[in-house]
Amino acid sequence: MQLIHYIGVNLRRTIGSSTFWFCVLAAFSLCFTAVIAKDPQTNDDLMILQVLFRPEMIKQQAEMNAWNIFCSVGGTWFAMFAPILSAFPFVPAILNNRITQSARFIISRIGKRCYQMGNICGTFLSGGIAVTLGYALFGTVVWLLFPSMSEYSEQSVTIVVEMQTYGKPAWYAEAIMEQRFFLPIAVQLGQMFLYSGCTSLLSLVFASFVKNPYVVLCMPFFCTYGWAQINTRFSAIAYADLDNINMNLGRFASLTSPRALLSLIGFSCDIPLVLSIHLGFALLLCIVFYLIMTGRGDCGE
Repeated sequence: MQLIHYIGVNLRRTIGSSTFWFCVLAAFSLCFTAVIAKDPQTNDDLMILQVLFRPEMIKQQAEMNAWNIFCSVGGTWFAMFAPILSAFPFVPAILNNRITQSARFIISRIGKRCYQMGNICGTFLSGGIAVTLGYALFGTVVWLLFPSMSEYSEQSVTIVVEMQTYGKPAWYAEAIMEQRFFLPIAVQLGQMFLYSGCTSLLSLVFASFVKNPYVVLCMPFFCTYGWAQINTRFSAIAYADLDNINMNLGRFASLTSPRALLSLIGFSCDIPLVLSIHLGFALLLCIVFYLIMTGRGDCGE
């Protein structure tokens, strides 16, 4: 009960702060950087923000329906910057407690283990909620600015939906075709919550032995970018010879991609495996943070 109370107090304090809502707005803005189309003349990538200023393209192409735009978030830039935003609401408070050594007063009331477990849960929940709220706000704006599927021809919508739901469970594709969006929206928000919550734990680990907030908040970006490059290299090696594709390496690269949680529903039969890999890694980060922090003799550190 003491742990639940401490988590609740931290969440109320975090959600009531201006930093939390800044992260929500930053996540909302970041969603508009997703690439959604190609310029027909230059063949350059077009972000959602750029497409907004091309009303003719929106009217003519069924890919510009609100649902497809909503699901397009999760590209490279979002995947790399979201870990910074998800850590921003809570991790600086942990660093402040370490620097000022005010953690001593909290630990004296609730104990060292409860304090560190509360920090882990607070980081995961506040990071997940902040980015997911920003994504939900983005979805609301997209629903207002972009046409629904019913405004395009049935044939073009069918083609777009088949492409968008390829490899995904049948119930998911049926729900979209019939425009029953409650469960698909819940899935999209759930994926976003898991990704942002798990990646926020990267900063938490660095906060256990580094006190510089700039280093702590930026390291997840470099870690995500570095792993994405390694992952891309694995994929390139796997598919280098199209006559002799290394399916095991290709599958490994796909399952361990930093963006796997953002497209979790697309793994269909492999969803439990993807969850076990990424949640297992998140659990490992929690254990590392917990062991470092509880192993210190000085409670203020």
